[in-house]
Amino acid sequence: MKIDKITLKNFRNYYGEVSFDLTRKITILHGDNGFGKSSFFDAIEWCFTSKISRMNGTDAEVKRDIFNKRCKFQENEILSVSIEFEGNTLTRWFNVTGNIDHGNDYGNTQVSLSSRDGKLYRGQVDVETFLKQGTLDQTSFGRGNYGQLIKQTFILSQSQVADFVTSEEPSERFRALADIMGFRALLNESDNMKKIHTSLIKQSEVIRNQIISLENSIKGKEEVKKEVDIFEFNKKLYDIGITELDSDLDTQIAQSNRQALADKINAEEFLELYEVMNLERFYTVSIIVNQISKKESIHENLETRREEIKEFLKKINQRTSSLIKERENIQKYNQTRTIIQEKEQELAAYDMNSIDLNKVRENLSVLRKQASSLEFALSFQTTIEQNLEQQKKIAR
Repeated sequence: MKIDKITLKNFRNYYGEVSFDLTRKITILHGDNGFGKSSFFDAIEWCFTSKISRMNGTDAEVKRDIFNKRCKFQENEILSVSIEFEGNTLTRWFNVTGNIDHGNDYGNTQVSLSSRDGKLYRGQVDVETFLKQGTLDQTSFGRGNYGQLIKQTFILSQSQVADFVTSEEPSERFRALADIMGFRALLNESDNMKKIHTSLIKQSEVIRNQIISLENSIKGKEEVKKEVDIFEFNKKLYDIGITELDSDLDTQIAQSNRQALADKINAEEFLELYEVMNLERFYTVSIIVNQISKKESIHENLETRREEIKEFLKKINQRTSSLIKERENIQKYNQTRTIIQEKEQELAAYDMNSIDLNKVRENLSVLRKQASSLEFALSFQTTIEQNLEQQKKIAR
């Protein structure tokens, strides 16, 4: 892009309308401080971007700063910057909407571009679309960012040159060059991302070490818990008489229960014997010996009786198994009876004249006999269970 002419009106140090012819190969701006050299480049930046990078504040504050102070700020006073390049004219301006001293404000900033073929583009988006023609047509920029790219590309400020020339360290020169090329924000973002990345790596290492420590702690506690659980488990098994885990646990538990029952019976018999004997009543050894002999005889009789009870209990268990089978047969019978009832209902829907009723009656008679047999077995089971309960009470 070759700028041919710049026209400023009421922009910063330039009161009224001032034009600069830039058609020569080299144009030098020379003057003391405060005579408008920086304002000249600020005007170019503002015309392309609607911003001035070295100025901070709200939009109204920036407008007040760039409006020439010699203006009376009367209504419809205009500040404008026009740049002519390659036959095109880019103009940005705003006006005073009223008397500033009476609380009025500035109007909105307007921008337009008149192309060399006579077309007029209005608004930032349309202007930037025209400026990108033939170069970055397919590239998407944020609103106003393409103008910022043009500014960074074509305008080299004094401070940027000074930073690059006076920098001694390669890293500082690299940053100065990035600023000249318009990559300062990107470079700052990259530095921030590197700091964040480094911080995340450190935090990741700390968390990883914590995880390893916690995993080791959990593993150690699990081992201790297993040892304690096994010790407690073995102790409980030993308390109930189970010493070999490889054998059948159910069998060992049953044996332990039987042994506990036998020990209880022996203890009860011993207490009963002690109470019956009442040793305080005996004064001679012979009397005590006779009493012991009698009690031993009673004990032998009880042992014999206990064996008989065990045998009886064994028979009862066998009979109980038989009754369980009978109960299963009764359940089958009930199922069969239900099926028969369903079939009878189905038969009721058919023509009974075509059915051999005698044969049906014979089958029903057989089924009723089976049902009577099963009901008798069920009643016998109830009697057996009652006898079993009585025998258990006697055994106790």
